[in-house]
Amino acid sequence: MGLVDYFLERGNTERESEDLKSKLQSLLHTPEFIEMLALEMEGEKIELALGEALFPFSELARTLDHKRARLKVVPRVVDFDELPALQECVRRLKYILCRKAGSSETSTGIRPILLDLRMVPRDDEPRESSFLNMSSASSSQSTSSTLEERIDDFIAQLSTLSTLVKTKNAFVTTKNAGSGHTSSEHISSIDFSIPVVKGCTEDFDPELLKCQLQDWFAIVDRQHELQRAHKDLPEEIRRAEMKMNIAGVPPQSLKMVKERLTTIQLDRQQRFEILKEMVEEVCLREMNLHVNLTGPDPQETLELREISARGFLGVPLEIADEPLPLG
Repeated sequence: MGLVDYFLERGNTERESEDLKSKLQSLLHTPEFIEMLALEMEGEKIELALGEALFPFSELARTLDHKRARLKVVPRVVDFDELPALQECVRRLKYILCRKAGSSETSTGIRPILLDLRMVPRDDEPRESSFLNMSSASSSQSTSSTLEERIDDFIAQLSTLSTLVKTKNAFVTTKNAGSGHTSSEHISSIDFSIPVVKGCTEDFDPELLKCQLQDWFAIVDRQHELQRAHKDLPEEIRRAEMKMNIAGVPPQSLKMVKERLTTIQLDRQQRFEILKEMVEEVCLREMNLHVNLTGPDPQETLELREISARGFLGVPLEIADEPLPLG
């Protein structure tokens, strides 16, 4: 709104437009910004390569789930102590790189696996066993060595799965005996598709996959460094683009834009007043708290944080041993 009022009052000159364009070009040619773009492009290439390498294993996991099969102890391949972590690895691989849109299998590529390697939880509740064996990592180790160990553990589990694909009677299948009868378990082999077998064995390159994972995390670390050092650069570029676009708009169109912005601001204020009344009433009635909400700055961008089904009060309610109003 401020920029619209500014150009409505002062008008626009060709010299001012050239100055705005030059300022934007200088920001876009900042060495740090160019490096950010190059890192983003390289990261996307590596992520695509990682997806191609992990896709056969995700299909393997979904095949096991479809056939109601699970892993079992296999001499010289899978020990009893390794079985829970390996089964957890299969469970998590099942939910990546899914092709069914709108189902419970929908995911965001391989990011869940990368979050696991970063020790970022993706479940609402922590599990006792994790395929990364995070609890076994020594706290005295540095971040880079700990990450490398988790990558090594993950590669080792994929290598084990690669061996199991070629091993006979390496799985336990559960079959329903019919109505009124209990299900039974049988040791059997699973007929995987040729692309899955080939992708998990011949095309599987553990050393290359490890290097790609290490490169991807190195790129992410460098991106974080650049963002922390130049956290205002994206906003400066955004505002420069906005100024240049507004400067090229005719005065009559600017007046229409101002009218629309005014309508949006009034609607936003009315929504806030409704929310303010609801929150203050609930806090006073349920918790005996006098809360006074203050609206955000009109120029501030509103972003809603993502929450789970438990909501942002779920954890405090669980700690207080209060029932959760779900369902």
